[in-house]
Amino acid sequence: MGGVEVYHSDNSSEQVGNYKKIAEAEELIITCGSDYHGKTVKPDIELGKGKNGNLIGVDDELFQKLYRALNQKEYLDR
Repeated sequence: MGGVEVYHSDNSSEQVGNYKKIAEAEELIITCGSDYHGKTVKPDIELGKGKNGNLIGVDDELFQKLYRALNQKEYLDR
């Protein structure tokens, strides 16, 4: 396993903190996902913002780290 979805619409702040600590300790890639599947399927989730805006704190640095990691062969071989 090369990464873990730390930021997700269903994760509480406490869960995010716990998953982030584990990911950092195990040197895993931190990812995020809003779980958006369209207004008719999950109307309480906004694309890129999550449920009730709980993904707003995800910054550009996370995406830059993910991009760099995906371009390193060591992560692709896990």
